[in-house]
Amino acid sequence: MSALVSVTRTVSSPKPQDPTSERPRIGHAKSVDRYVYLLNFPSVERWLRRKAQLTRYEYLRRYHNLQPRLQELTGSRTPDEFVSWAKTRDGTDVQDVIEALADTEKGSSRTVTMMALRSVLRKHGYNSLPKVEEATNTPLEYHPGYKRDEVQRLLEYLDQPIEKLYVHFAKDSGLRSQDILSLCYRHVRRDLEGGKEYVHLELEPIYYNRKKSAGITFIGPNTVQLLKQLVNNGTVRAEPNATIFAFKYETLRQVLVRAKKKADLDRKIQPSHGLRKFFENCLDRIGLDLDKKRQLEGHSLGVRWAYTDQGIDPLRELYKQAYRFLDLSEESVVSNELHVLQSKIDEQEKTITNLKNERAEWADALKFTKELMAHPEIKKLLGDKEKKG
Repeated sequence: MSALVSVTRTVSSPKPQDPTSERPRIGHAKSVDRYVYLLNFPSVERWLRRKAQLTRYEYLRRYHNLQPRLQELTGSRTPDEFVSWAKTRDGTDVQDVIEALADTEKGSSRTVTMMALRSVLRKHGYNSLPKVEEATNTPLEYHPGYKRDEVQRLLEYLDQPIEKLYVHFAKDSGLRSQDILSLCYRHVRRDLEGGKEYVHLELEPIYYNRKKSAGITFIGPNTVQLLKQLVNNGTVRAEPNATIFAFKYETLRQVLVRAKKKADLDRKIQPSHGLRKFFENCLDRIGLDLDKKRQLEGHSLGVRWAYTDQGIDPLRELYKQAYRFLDLSEESVVSNELHVLQSKIDEQEKTITNLKNERAEWADALKFTKELMAHPEIKKLLGDKEKKG
């Protein structure tokens, strides 16, 4: 009880939060204003200090919804009191409470709730929780990426150019949705205004220094052309800190789901993430060095990051090679068909050359055999052998 009293005194004068302390922010544009009272507790501030905006929103929302039940089970009226309560209990008892709270959720939501509560305790040095053993009898569902014609059909059912621009950004860059929605004009300004055909996205370090890192990536002619049009007509403001996409993820998701349904596309294709898979599949087709491919995709290189060249221009050249598969234009179809045809011709010429070389080798062998058979000593040996026979 004394621990609770001590905590209550601590939270009586919460620390105010600076809403501009994290810049640039990465994540979908979801406001945490409703949960600002939670951010005023020191334990929550420490917990979410370096979390992405979407993670902050999800964790705050879940904790807000769980608070009444949490108080019922533990007597904790605040997040600070919950941390203090846990530190006086055995790890298995705390895990029982966490699982009781998570059991009110279903599917993946249950897992996220458990992750959130375990996360806040670990952040405060509580490491006595037992390992979580999740049920594995739920079958995993495979989600394919879009194919080229499916991306084209998706675009046909999007009404607004800015919606089409999102699809082009996603399939050209391979960025995850939260990264795309946080993009500002400054991220494309240098190469776009410099007239580059393949525009490098100049992202800040915060995009790379996290578990799900962004790739060192680009946008190609399909996207650049449409982006220039939208800048010229004022849809996208050419100001450094102006966001390119001024809509929320849920709005975007509903638009993509509706367009996907109208286009009668495979329901297993994820509306937005399927575009990232399209990007990765296109990179696979040109046989890139694995480390370079991971750089473009945004997959962790681990210690290999420090040993892999991160020069933009070499990556731009590799990206340009891959773009013949990312390109949605009809010219790209003709170009790819010509490339396939040229590859077949090259392969046939190689086969013909090999056959000619083999023929020449056989001709040399036949000539040598005839000369050998005409030699007097060989004739004599063969004659003696026939007599004996």
